[in-house]
Amino acid sequence: MITRSKHGIFKPKALLSNCIIYSPLTEPRSISEAFFIKEWHVAMDLEFQALCANNSWSLVPPHLNRQLVGFNKYKAHLVAKGFHQVPSFDFLDTFSLVIKPATIYVVISLAISHKWTMRQLDFNNAFLNGFLKEDIYMEQPPSFVNPSHPTWVYKLHRALYGLKQVPRAWFECLHSKLLTLGFHSSKAHTSLFLKLESEHSLYILILVDDVLITSSSATQVQDFIPQLQTSFALKDLGVPSYFLRLELTYTFQGVLLSQHNYIIDVLQKDHMDQAKPISTPMANGASFSSYIGDVFGDPHLYCSIVGSLQYATITQPKIAFAINCVCQFMHQQL
Repeated sequence: MITRSKHGIFKPKALLSNCIIYSPLTEPRSISEAFFIKEWHVAMDLEFQALCANNSWSLVPPHLNRQLVGFNKYKAHLVAKGFHQVPSFDFLDTFSLVIKPATIYVVISLAISHKWTMRQLDFNNAFLNGFLKEDIYMEQPPSFVNPSHPTWVYKLHRALYGLKQVPRAWFECLHSKLLTLGFHSSKAHTSLFLKLESEHSLYILILVDDVLITSSSATQVQDFIPQLQTSFALKDLGVPSYFLRLELTYTFQGVLLSQHNYIIDVLQKDHMDQAKPISTPMANGASFSSYIGDVFGDPHLYCSIVGSLQYATITQPKIAFAINCVCQFMHQQL
């Protein structure tokens, strides 16, 4: 047998360095990794300074009878570990603001059919605008420990990302502000606010920090944005082109709605981007039963896929019947 070693052919040794190089283009997996990357360290410093300027907490001695909430650093946000909170002690009521796909479709259709003005806003650090009613204590994050009181803890005044009651606190703050400006919440959907006057109408659709505004009067929209800026820091994104994973393309005949990027992301996340396409979403006359065949191994993944595809029916109504069929087995997956 003739081998490479007999002919003096050897693979060169790859000398590995003991030094770990972190790239700013990749997301760090922990706080310790983020501290080695200058760009991430600067982002965390800016976030911490913004929280201090917002009077988010007070440094107090630790309480022996109070549970301390930890923290996570992620995407330059100080995120509290809400899973440390005890129900009925650290928080009472919770609330999660959602938008029905039909509501999005109706508001956009109303604006397009009447040729109304549409504007998109984005709140900066939306959750930090809410105030806490409960006494919440959090430990000091590393590299930001006060040298004069290293054992003291933060008593939170403002709502931080990760706390159970944060979405409710933010919505109550925004809801009270809109009421003072003459709006009222829709009876059909909590996230839709209306201001109906004799001559003009103003509609606001809100999902956490994403806002879509449409009105029969461009002047009314222009006057409303500064009123909102007096209480909240926000960015005016102008005419909406990408709202809640909906792509809006303006033409002479109207607006074309698409979810191309969203659907691609769903397929890639579920490792189905290489699957072969078919002309029909479901076989004709197909019947399903949770008692026949093998049960799907991952219930969480099943619910995630079905929920993602259900949102895609906004622009792909042809899959609505197929999605309705698989939704009937959320309790016991196929």
